[in-house]
Amino acid sequence: MARIIYGGIITELTGSIGGVTFQRNSSGTIARLKPDRPLNPSPGQQLKNTLLSQMVAAWHALSSANKITWSNFAAAHDHVNEYNETKHLNGFQWFMSCNLNLLATGQATISAAPAWTVVTAPPAYGVFADVDLFYAEFVAPYDWTGYRAAFYATPLLQKNNEQIRNNLFFLHSFDPGLMDTFDLLSYYVALFDYVWATIAVNSSATIIVKLKKVQEATGLASPFTTAAVTLIPV
Repeated sequence: MARIIYGGIITELTGSIGGVTFQRNSSGTIARLKPDRPLNPSPGQQLKNTLLSQMVAAWHALSSANKITWSNFAAAHDHVNEYNETKHLNGFQWFMSCNLNLLATGQATISAAPAWTVVTAPPAYGVFADVDLFYAEFVAPYDWTGYRAAFYATPLLQKNNEQIRNNLFFLHSFDPGLMDTFDLLSYYVALFDYVWATIAVNSSATIIVKLKKVQEATGLASPFTTAAVTLIPV
């Protein structure tokens, strides 16, 4: 948790952006990361909470000149989020969005606002599963030059429309090059603490997978491309 101190540029923050929720309590306005998994906090989750606090502190440490670049960036460009919804952000929210995307994909953070780029969604892909496998695959290799592939997934769902946003968690990011197949199994079972052989044989639930592109140099990201697979009991 981080406490927000308003100044001449930022006067109010509400709502959510990039997995960060801004809310008021008795201490003032605070920033929280939405839970990354429906379990008790793991060392990875605790690290992400630490990184959030560090990025809020990094904003306050920015020079006035760098803050102005983000304010100008926000004035010139709306944000299209992962669900293809257009939102108007302020400079601080853009700073957090870009840098949290960069941190999630293992890239260095940036201090000044980047050059504007429209990041298009990845092409359609399929998700496949059996007793030994769980992977995403494109029909043909896709050129990811300059981008990382960030996968998100749901736990086992009994219905495809079962509050997807509240049940969607960051799975893993890849440096894909020209990869056309992404092995998701080890990351999925680690995230949800499943025994894959058991659920693959006994479950008829659906797993929804979402994928976005994150530009390595800027943290600007695309809307999601979505696929799903239903496990068939053996």
